[in-house]
Amino acid sequence: MNRNFGKVIDSAIQYAPDAVRNGGRIIIHPNAEGYATADDGPWLPIVDEPPTTPPREGYHWEARGWAEAEGRIVRQYAEVADPPPPPRVFRRSYLAQWIRAAGKWDAFTAFLADPAAADLAFMWEYCTEFDEDNLAWPQALAAIKAALVLTDAEAAAMLDFGATGGVAI
Repeated sequence: MNRNFGKVIDSAIQYAPDAVRNGGRIIIHPNAEGYATADDGPWLPIVDEPPTTPPREGYHWEARGWAEAEGRIVRQYAEVADPPPPPRVFRRSYLAQWIRAAGKWDAFTAFLADPAAADLAFMWEYCTEFDEDNLAWPQALAAIKAALVLTDAEAAAMLDFGATGGVAI
């Protein structure tokens, strides 16, 4: 099979054989003219080049079938939205390091000692990781932000550190 020549059938590619019949003669490893004039042809040159223009922000190019254009078979590309990033996982040890380094450890331990934070204190005691996509996480984060008097930027820094341990990914 020669992947440099083909036909489009139902928007799928059919690659050319290594040998074709041309006027009853068998041509082994034909050139472009041999493929173009084959009895079961024409077999057209295949062009598989992604677009040279960059996609819009938040998108990427994805192959979407084949089409015949200007005597060639051309791969079709579509601009597709990037998938959302996976939810982050925050390690308790990293969160604790950030809270302590920010000078807020005493406020955090006082918060956990408050009976109103019993559920979060239990989770802090027995969990080693917290998942961003857990349904209880937004409420827990809001309580931590309020207890430690964190700005949005400080909370974001805490979560970045909690997800990476301060190592750039």
